[in-house]
Amino acid sequence: MKIYTFFLLILLSFVFVNAQEAEVKEPEYGWKKEMVGSLNLTQTSFDNWSQGGENSTAWQLNLVFQFTNDLEKTNWRSSGKFTYGESKTGGAPSRKSIDEIKLESVYTIKMAKYINPFVAATGESQFAPGYSYSDLGKTKVSAFWDPAYFRESIGVGYKPNEIILTRLGGALKQTLTRDFPTPYSDDPDTEKLEKLKFEVG
Repeated sequence: MKIYTFFLLILLSFVFVNAQEAEVKEPEYGWKKEMVGSLNLTQTSFDNWSQGGENSTAWQLNLVFQFTNDLEKTNWRSSGKFTYGESKTGGAPSRKSIDEIKLESVYTIKMAKYINPFVAATGESQFAPGYSYSDLGKTKVSAFWDPAYFRESIGVGYKPNEIILTRLGGALKQTLTRDFPTPYSDDPDTEKLEKLKFEVG
């Protein structure tokens, strides 16, 4: 009987100590700011290589940031992604391999534990002109902020943890162009040349 009492006291002491250590951590409210940049460089060189091949070089610059103001009843997150890169193969001129500007701002009202309403706005475009290449040469098909895409949405978001996040709602989309309405914003079924296109989804 004494041995059972001894083990019971040890078990209760262990539970009591762990209960004290497992105190609920108070949430940290306020601004959180993150920014990460990177530069990737690659080079391939062939010298006395019997199987053939062409020398190539490529580079890519990336910048990603996120500013979040997390409060007890609301959350406002603004993020951005800037990416640009070029590649060169053999004696051909250097060509753009990736080009992206993406900005997003989301305002969420905390009404439930996992599912909460939100409003959001997104803008997307590119930095440098884009070209279409053929045997006859290259043709300019886009430019900085031409086209540009904007979306405004409202709905509910689901976030069960810090990794999973998804949103469902309705959205408006605008496509803006200056010199390249075709094929981005112009409606081929009309005689007028549209430089602004509205969509609902």
